Amino acid sequence: MNFMKKIILILLFFLIFSNKLYAADIDEDTTISSDATAQQVVTENDVDIILTDNASITRTGQKAVKNTDSEVTGTTLTIHSGSSVTSTGNNTIDSEGGELTITNSGTIQALGASGNNSKAINLSNSDAGITITNNSGGIIASPGNTILGTTGTGADNTTIENSGQIKSTNTSTSSSAIIFSDNDTGNTITNNAGGEITSKGSKGTIIVGASSTITNSGAIKNNKSVAKNAIQLKGNNNTITLKDSGVVVGIIKAASGATGNTLK
Repeated sequence: MNFMKKIILILLFFLIFSNKLYAADIDEDTTISSDATAQQVVTENDVDIILTDNASITRTGQKAVKNTDSEVTGTTLTIHSGSSVTSTGNNTIDSEGGELTITNSGTIQALGASGNNSKAINLSNSDAGITITNNSGGIIASPGNTILGTTGTGADNTTIENSGQIKSTNTSTSSSAIIFSDNDTGNTITNNAGGEITSKGSKGTIIVGASSTITNSGAIKNNKSVAKNAIQLKGNNNTITLKDSGVVVGIIKAASGATGNTLK
């Protein structure tokens, strides 16, 4: 009996130790200035995470940084130049349906192998508003759908502003740089001068649902072929504005039967 108790205590110890090793709960403002391999899980509202001093969060598996659930609000993640967040699996950063603001001057990357459709940022189910700012020099990259809003009940009212690179590197169908569902509404994508949004897939480089806005002063390219979609509009009442010396390589296409879409 005593022997069995010892075995149980040892197992409990290793379970607790493993949880601490592979997941770190964050319930207050945190600055990370040295490399981390544990999953960073935000458990409280209004938490600021700053990744600085060339530090990295590297996750073997999914979700290097995530909200614990959809009830978490006010999470902000700031990645300084030289710092990075990477994972070998899906969803390097996952809102889990909660609120999230990302400001990136470093690298956010899913490291899936060729043929893997890993996502760099998953903002699905977050309709309270997600803000992603990718500054000049910032890179957001994955083999698959790099910024994904299509899984679950939607991702409305998202704001994405890019002055760096947002890119999908796979040549498969499931390979868009930014993709939303048909009924996702109120999303705003601004690609500033010097910004590049690119893909190599068969679908659109940028795909939006309805009542959304795309403004381009940089480069939006489908590098698979000029005959593939660069911008794809799934629903009604979207507005595309092409400004300054901005470049679009590929087709701009609206879904059959869609109405109220405007190209300026």
